[in-house]
Amino acid sequence: MKVLLCFLALVAGCMAGFEFKDCSGGKPGFRFETFKPTRHPVPVPGTFGVSFDADVTKTINGPLKVKLELQRKVTFFWVPIPCLFGYGSCTYDGICDWAAQWKAPSKCPPELANHNIPCTCPYPKGRISMNNQQFTVGALPTGLGWLADGTYWGKIKMLEQNGNEIGCVELTVEIDS
Repeated sequence: MKVLLCFLALVAGCMAGFEFKDCSGGKPGFRFETFKPTRHPVPVPGTFGVSFDADVTKTINGPLKVKLELQRKVTFFWVPIPCLFGYGSCTYDGICDWAAQWKAPSKCPPELANHNIPCTCPYPKGRISMNNQQFTVGALPTGLGWLADGTYWGKIKMLEQNGNEIGCVELTVEIDS
């Protein structure tokens, strides 16, 4: 029995680590080669850095939508997180329209501008990289921190309006609040 418990603890410890996978299958569009947080688990509230390298293999004009699928690990099972009030496993249409708020160069968030990453459509063909860009996550409302604690899996698909997939990434991350 002790051996089984030690094995399960080891497996759970290994599975709690950060994982990244580009799931684009070589389709033209966005392809992530690397994606790494500088702190893991990700602190909430707190600051952490992100580094990545990606190739944009064709000019992305839009309109675009993002399909987000999220699951949370509860004991040994992955539980889907539904789309509620625009949060969770949702499809977000009009990404180019949403990004248009940053059309003027002075309005582009520094997290993108500092790395010469375009803020709006079109996204030109080429290589994009981010090296240890710091992001700050604010505190959750009082008493809700325990809800965020845990291991999460997510799949993010970028789609053209006609449904053609032009990018896909899967992440497993642990959040510590």
